[in-house]
Amino acid sequence: MRLRQVTLRRFRQFIDQSIRIDPRVTVIVGKNDTGKTGFLNRFFDQHFYEGAIHSTDRPQVPGFEGEPISFSLSWVVQPEDDTYFPLARAFGRQDVRVVEVLFHQDQARGEDWSYQLDGQPLAVHTEPTANGHPIMRDELQPRNLFPMPHYISISSPLLWHFEARFYELSPGAMEALRIRELLPVETMLLRAADLRAETRRVAARGIEEPWPRQLFPRTSLTITQIEDRLRALSDRITRTLQQWWTDPPGLRFIIRLMGNDAGKEYQHRNNSYGLVCTVVDEQGLGYSGTGLLWFITFIVELLYVENHGEPLLLLFDEPATPLHPSAQRAAAKFLGSLTTRHQVIYSTHSPFMIDWNFPQRIRLFRRDYDTKRTHIDNAPYRPTIPAERVWDPLRSSIGVTLGDVAVIGEANILVEGITDQILLANASALLRERGYASVDLAKVSIIPFAEEPVLRQLVAMVRAKNARVTVLVDADRQGEKVRAYCRRERIPYVRIETFTDRGNADSGIEDIIGLEEYLLLVNAFYGGFKWFVPLDVTKVRMEIADRSLGAYLEEMFAAQFDESFSKTAVAVYGADQISELPETSLDRLQALITALVGEAL
Repeated sequence: MRLRQVTLRRFRQFIDQSIRIDPRVTVIVGKNDTGKTGFLNRFFDQHFYEGAIHSTDRPQVPGFEGEPISFSLSWVVQPEDDTYFPLARAFGRQDVRVVEVLFHQDQARGEDWSYQLDGQPLAVHTEPTANGHPIMRDELQPRNLFPMPHYISISSPLLWHFEARFYELSPGAMEALRIRELLPVETMLLRAADLRAETRRVAARGIEEPWPRQLFPRTSLTITQIEDRLRALSDRITRTLQQWWTDPPGLRFIIRLMGNDAGKEYQHRNNSYGLVCTVVDEQGLGYSGTGLLWFITFIVELLYVENHGEPLLLLFDEPATPLHPSAQRAAAKFLGSLTTRHQVIYSTHSPFMIDWNFPQRIRLFRRDYDTKRTHIDNAPYRPTIPAERVWDPLRSSIGVTLGDVAVIGEANILVEGITDQILLANASALLRERGYASVDLAKVSIIPFAEEPVLRQLVAMVRAKNARVTVLVDADRQGEKVRAYCRRERIPYVRIETFTDRGNADSGIEDIIGLEEYLLLVNAFYGGFKWFVPLDVTKVRMEIADRSLGAYLEEMFAAQFDESFSKTAVAVYGADQISELPETSLDRLQALITALVGEAL
């Protein structure tokens, strides 16, 4: 299941606020004291999963003091979820698409919780106890039904030297993989090598320091088998380290038993081992910086999580703060790579911890210090007035610069609008998962420029870094200016109309998706608005003439509905549905991406 929205009707400084949760990664930004940490560290675990509602979390803002806590969460069910969660037993059916969980404190008879399945209420409670207290059905308890939250907070980095004793389970015994309890990272490290162990810091007497009584029998593995597993673990961590840590490149992680052969035999007889971790470069020179140690600890935590079979909700509060900016950028992309199985939510103050290829993942918490309320902006990159440019709202809110939001990569694709960026990045991520040609988003930045002066500024920044650049050009009046500029400056560019289904007409990214397919997205997104009348494909084909789909819809919405058409909102909705687009649309997107990759790389 994927969490899609949290509505905080009454919770701390949040009054009637909703945060849309991206199906993969949600990044929460905002100044201090806006509620980011409380939302991540208290709301999910204490309130939702454990039902431990505390009166101190009632609203404290003027006019709402002490009102009952109230919130709701909306989850989208995926086909594979019944493998991990007891959905059929809990719901009595297998075709549930959306589950909404609502909580309102002090409801009559104590029935604080209620559930809705695709908009229809579900009986949540069993028969009340003798004293009239209602009991929630066990299979509907949030901790039994929904992905478990797992917090990764690296307060204790991996020790370079530590001690361990190995054990194995008795026949028929089972040991739960602990997610919520804080295990020593050294224990997690060895578990990733399929070695069950208790670990400790190096004590005064070393490996001869007595251990507490062992609950399980000692391992039957030989020294050779233990060392083989440690070498395999070293190689596994090295592969991940070399993929994401490039300064310097080629670092290797090594974990090994301490001592010579005789010393190892002595440790084996006593089931008390000394282990040492090192990181070396291609020449064998050692590295041990604080940031590097944090990153390796981060890898270990994630390897441990991967041993958990069920999808998790991974929560991070300001990760990667010890890292330098380029390593933070790598960490942000690393987090994005986890989302095939898990869903990630994290907060940050650093512009380098945002993967700017996916702006639709950003949520801004902004607190009004007069009313004491926090407001949630689900699209802080979207201009609110005509004079604003793409990133102005976010820059003014958290004080970042153009250089911060336009993170220059080894290669760069400059696109006219944020709509292009959203659809291209998400289409490329899908194609990469399917094994097709795609933009390597770990190395290539997709950056919107909005208007020609910003394009010139971005090109200057790219050239100053000796990076590569190509421009995606729309087929409209501004596109003509951009093409002329690219020709003068000898900048590679790709014309978007080459890949549409409408020939030489004016075109934008919407036209690559296709007229009929894009109108399906528009109708689905705007279908919940009372003023909206679904668009007819035949009528649109007759009226559109040589205009681009985006230009036509902007004019039509203003004339017919007296409303603004939001290409960005439809793009965000389309990014969520991109895997469901027909093959013809995906083929056109793939052809465009292949051309861009050829120019950019």
